[in-house]
Amino acid sequence: MQRTGDKPSRYSNGEGRREEAGQQPVLPQRSGGVGVDGTSVSSTKVSWEISGDGCKTQSTVQAGFASEAGGVAGEVGVPHSSVDLHCLDEVFREELRETAQEMAQKLARRGNTCSMRRGEAKDAGMAGATRIATPDKVRQLQITLYRKAKSAPKYRFWSLYGELLRKDVLDTALATQLRNGGEAGVDGQSLAAINADPATRQQWLARLQEELKAKTYRPSPVRRVMIPKSSGGERPLGIPTVKDRVVQTAVCLLLMPILEADFHPHSYGFRPKHRAHQAIAAIREAVHHGYVEIIDADLSKYFDTIPHRGLMKAVARRVSDGSLLRLVKSWLRAPVVEEDKDGGKRVLPNRCGTPQGGVISPLLANLYLNPLDHGVNEKTFGQARMVRYADDFVIACRPGQSQGLLRRLKAWLLAKGLTLNEAKTRLVNIRQQGINFLGFNLTW
Repeated sequence: MQRTGDKPSRYSNGEGRREEAGQQPVLPQRSGGVGVDGTSVSSTKVSWEISGDGCKTQSTVQAGFASEAGGVAGEVGVPHSSVDLHCLDEVFREELRETAQEMAQKLARRGNTCSMRRGEAKDAGMAGATRIATPDKVRQLQITLYRKAKSAPKYRFWSLYGELLRKDVLDTALATQLRNGGEAGVDGQSLAAINADPATRQQWLARLQEELKAKTYRPSPVRRVMIPKSSGGERPLGIPTVKDRVVQTAVCLLLMPILEADFHPHSYGFRPKHRAHQAIAAIREAVHHGYVEIIDADLSKYFDTIPHRGLMKAVARRVSDGSLLRLVKSWLRAPVVEEDKDGGKRVLPNRCGTPQGGVISPLLANLYLNPLDHGVNEKTFGQARMVRYADDFVIACRPGQSQGLLRRLKAWLLAKGLTLNEAKTRLVNIRQQGINFLGFNLTW
């Protein structure tokens, strides 16, 4: 079997190989061999199968953008209104109709260039709504990656780094950052300086492409600033350099369609064609079907506490390209530069977590909680439904099931190196008491 990351792929289909005519396809290796710190893809996971109140552990061998936080600022985090879930049907039908019409208009303005052969209309919708305006060839690459990942749930993509070197991929990533804007990182280089004129922009892009091709690219430390929270206090925001943001965006263009194929439909945060209103509608549907006991959960500093080793194993279940995995790992381990109130600076190591503000952080954060989405929604024998938006989630349970599910939730999070905020987590019967979720006060 060819070693991961030895040479860039010559093919644009994202699969890294073609079988000769009449030759049987070679099945990919499905265990071990990641090549990042010797990390294998085997892991220990907590099962969500019903087994009394506890949870059993089983060892299995697994096969295998600027942050969008600003983009949803008007949607999440500020109390909007009090929503009566019992009377929500027609309101959300109209809301979803408007969303569909808005998306159709956007695609029409863009020329609707997504491929529509046979069953590809659904795939094109996935690739065309990532909030990254992609040219035809890049969009087709995304569709190909998505279709392969969807049709082969245990396939591991082992030649993606060659696609990262493509000029159209890097140009799309840079154009995305120019549209998003944002401040300079620790190196002081601004987007305005890079985009001063077409020649300067192309020279900067050519240098970056050469760095990636020669594998001399190294991430810079992340500049950390503190921003106020709507609930009081402050939270840290990481600002990578422009160069790092562009490369992270390019990697997101490749990883997002692959990981999207695995994400559960009840995960709504930072995903194409998913939004907060749909999460509220999913909660309403669960309550309507009798899931009235609510675990209103809150994770303690989720983005800052994700274990790097466990996160890299999650990425490696779908990607075996060592060069790409090393890139992701280098971003996770990039040191943080903090500025004191008196103007002094200090450099801190980053031993866990993925900085809020990093382009790739929302995608990785969704990936790490994806097993929880599937576990609660598919392996509790109809006793619970989970709805999640990034690190905010609720679990709607059948009457009498919430206590046991909360114990199992705590055990699962503990096994994954995460912590439930006991002070903010509540068990409520929504028929008697409302909950606050994504800025909405929900009552029945």
